[in-house]
Amino acid sequence: MSVTERELDKLRELLSQGHKVAKYEAQGGVCYFILPTLEYADEQIHVPSGPPLEGFLKSKEFADALLRPVRVAVALLDIVGFSGQPDDVQLAMIVRYQCLVRSAVRGARVRKLISIGDGTVFVFDETAVRDVPGWLFAINHALAGFNLDFAADGAPTIAWRMGVHVGSAYVFRDINGDENYIGTAVNLAQRVSTCVPRAAEEAGSPDLDSTIYVSQAARDAFTDAGVTEFEFCDAGQKTVKGACLGHVYAMTKLTREVVPIRR
Repeated sequence: MSVTERELDKLRELLSQGHKVAKYEAQGGVCYFILPTLEYADEQIHVPSGPPLEGFLKSKEFADALLRPVRVAVALLDIVGFSGQPDDVQLAMIVRYQCLVRSAVRGARVRKLISIGDGTVFVFDETAVRDVPGWLFAINHALAGFNLDFAADGAPTIAWRMGVHVGSAYVFRDINGDENYIGTAVNLAQRVSTCVPRAAEEAGSPDLDSTIYVSQAARDAFTDAGVTEFEFCDAGQKTVKGACLGHVYAMTKLTREVVPIRR
């Protein structure tokens, strides 16, 4: 094995652990790769020039390894009151919820679905922003339809809330080795979700009685993309965990067909 191949193997091992390349440059027949760490110094790998290095620099593997944020639309869906249910009800509820959500987003350009216990993070490509409100409303419609169809038979209703933000995030490899996302897009979507009123009377007005709330950045991205079939009603400026979110907006369809049932 050549020195170039051996050093590339070292680099690939670090990348497989989730590290990213923040900087690289070629000098004197050697390419220097800088990988940030939390230790006293950044990790540095020095790879001599040669065909293996040239092939690596042109590969998708290397493009994916670069430390650069991506712009995405993120929706966080949280089931309300889930932990207060008995274990067997929790299981039945989560299975039904997942089936309904998968069916609702079939065909949607979802970049990633991330399960977070009783909720789900939806990551959409920036190119799909125009269609995101419609997909989220389809999820709303599916869950509300389940409640309308089966609540009378004694089945527990599913209460939910969604927070939406459009912003930046980093792609990284999580502890299971799967592609995942971290950054303000995910964090702010979660914080916006906590602004959704738990009951109609808490909303303060019919225009704010929605299970979907969006950040100002998301509202602006949707309107800039030409979304016209939904309206975004200003719910005011919100502060969550000491951080000011700015204004958040209740998203509703201009023709309301289904009113979600809430606990």
